[in-house]
Amino acid sequence: TSLITKQTKVGQGLTNGLMSSLDSLARIVGPLLATALFQLEHNIPFILAGAAALLATTLVAGYRHAFHKAMDGSSASYDSCSGS
Repeated sequence: TSLITKQTKVGQGLTNGLMSSLDSLARIVGPLLATALFQLEHNIPFILAGAAALLATTLVAGYRHAFHKAMDGSSASYDSCSGS
């Protein structure tokens, strides 16, 4: 959340509002969709959750790579970003 609000160009309030709305929508739609898919085939919700986790990991890794490339790859920016 803080990473997104720090990088936004439209305003932190709007960004936080949109993220909160999408979070709420996912909490409503997610269980309904997972239940429907589970009734069709018991493995589908788990496969989709794994795929979503892999996609999220790939997106975060890509963002981190782009961020470090933009910071000229200096070790100081990497240490501050990684929490070391």
